[in-house]
Amino acid sequence: MNTDLIKSTIQSSHAVIIDIPVGFGYDYLISQLSLPTNAEVIKVLPRIHNTQKTENINAEDVIEIQEKTRGASRNLQIYFILGAEKMSEVAQNKFLKLLEEPRNNLHFVLVTSLNDKILMTIKSRSQYLKIEPISLFESQKLIKKLGIKDTKAKQILFLANGLPEEITKLSLDAKYFKFNLEIMDLAKRWISGSSYQRIVIISRIKTDRVKALAVTAKIIEILGKTISPDNAVQSTRQARKLLLAHKKINQNGNIRLCLLETASEWQ
Repeated sequence: MNTDLIKSTIQSSHAVIIDIPVGFGYDYLISQLSLPTNAEVIKVLPRIHNTQKTENINAEDVIEIQEKTRGASRNLQIYFILGAEKMSEVAQNKFLKLLEEPRNNLHFVLVTSLNDKILMTIKSRSQYLKIEPISLFESQKLIKKLGIKDTKAKQILFLANGLPEEITKLSLDAKYFKFNLEIMDLAKRWISGSSYQRIVIISRIKTDRVKALAVTAKIIEILGKTISPDNAVQSTRQARKLLLAHKKINQNGNIRLCLLETASEWQ
């Protein structure tokens, strides 16, 4: 991650969209930027509003930002809009007015994992940076800092795929670590195992929707990483079936039937 580039882009632009992978982590991103000590860093996160059931950033949140940024400021102000894909369309249109009236020492950073959810009118007025997972060396450094060694360190490196937030959670949450090890094991056995083994896996997760969704997602991820000219047709067909199964399971479809239909692609 080129932190100098990110920092200089933020400080030279009125607005920047930073596209991060799911599991990268907002706090890790900001902590790596070494922003000026006189900078006022304000984080805006999705939240539950009144009787809502899901978190978002709504028009009220943007109005609050507008009120706080009226007039000139001697200090550098950097607003991090975290989870910007959860900004409602009304909120995004209100936010657009902030971008149309740039002010010295005021910068907006929209951090998202779903850039396609951001309005094109905002994109056209913003710089764009895409952040990739961190390197093996950076991952090892983070794991060492968290005090993880030997076999578990290697397992976390394999499971986390260079995602700092994922590395931290796997290191500190024993239950989460155990769950992900199991998911990886089931996914690998689904791909390389026999028809009987896949039936056993289906039987094991047929009543656990969370686990079924995690397993199908992990199999799709592995297929994407192992695709080659020799297996492209088969892997693509398998991935499409799995995506359909994942969607149906997520919509409360019968787990056993969805997975049995998908398993036929491995015959």
